[in-house]
Amino acid sequence: MTKDTQVQEKVKEKIYPYHCKPAEFARNVFRLHLPSSLTKEDLLEPERWIQVAKTISTMQAGDLIEVLREDYAFFAVLLVTSKKKGMEFMSVKLLQYHDLEDDLNIEEESDESSFTVKWKGPKRRFTILRKSDNKVLHFGFTTKEEALNHLKENY
Repeated sequence: MTKDTQVQEKVKEKIYPYHCKPAEFARNVFRLHLPSSLTKEDLLEPERWIQVAKTISTMQAGDLIEVLREDYAFFAVLLVTSKKKGMEFMSVKLLQYHDLEDDLNIEEESDESSFTVKWKGPKRRFTILRKSDNKVLHFGFTTKEEALNHLKENY
């Protein structure tokens, strides 16, 4: 090994202050309110993102997308890895995933219970139903845990 190659090995690429800037000036963070019918696996399919790629012109590779499923089943963070301007294509990579139902340790109603809690869409949200006739007793709970607590305290 010559002296020149030893010097070259010691000199490494440096990181300079101009490489670093506040994140809000370098990328965007978007929020996706995901319908409850879609899963974590659905998020990773490029064909699901065609409409977003066509419509949100400011989205670009390097941006983040925070995902909260409308029934609060999970929260995820995606990185936009590819988006071509003028093209109907976009791909994402899953960076974080949190199963919120498992994290909450929600105590499910028992099979013997006369009531159940179900997700009934973005307007009715979590709903308490009587099992015998499927009658809605109460609706509009933001989380399943909140509905189950109401059920435990009132029925």
